[in-house]
Amino acid sequence: MCGRAVRHGFVHKECSSKTNLDGLIFISVYNKLVKDIIHHGKYEKNYGVFEDLGTIAGQFVKKYYTFSMPLITFVPLSFERKLWRGFNQSEVFAKNIGNILNVPVIKNLKRTRNTKSQAGTSKKARAENIRGAFRLVDNNVDKYKTIILVDDVFTTGATLEECAREIKRKYPNIKVFGLTFATSRLSDI
Repeated sequence: MCGRAVRHGFVHKECSSKTNLDGLIFISVYNKLVKDIIHHGKYEKNYGVFEDLGTIAGQFVKKYYTFSMPLITFVPLSFERKLWRGFNQSEVFAKNIGNILNVPVIKNLKRTRNTKSQAGTSKKARAENIRGAFRLVDNNVDKYKTIILVDDVFTTGATLEECAREIKRKYPNIKVFGLTFATSRLSDI
């Protein structure tokens, strides 16, 4: 996905053939304030930051979007990273969104290996780093029409794209929408 804003719909027509995501929803641009808030949550291990961001995101989505038979899932952390942080920020974020939307939150992706941190790496390096890092573990999602795939920040899209690829490999007809609190990809608007 190019990261450009779309007035109507979720993905530009020219981008739709290049991605496994059927759309991306974000709440904010990744500016200094948002960066500081997210970094505080992740690196100061402040669980509550992601509860609050999830509540904000849930209220935003509830007001502006409607999905057909959705479920929410989230980007999994490696065992080591979750042990170090004490929580998966995307899971906390997702659960609060699910509470607001009254939509089930299901852990149906598993990280198959630990990957290097994506921070500060190029789009190509991120895609290579994350390739094959996820596996679908809950195959009981075929009763749903939409999966809302949650992560904290959309930078190059490599992580969400890889997760969506894994979901679509098994369920090509389910719509997969990325939902992040922030995106840094607005440079080409």
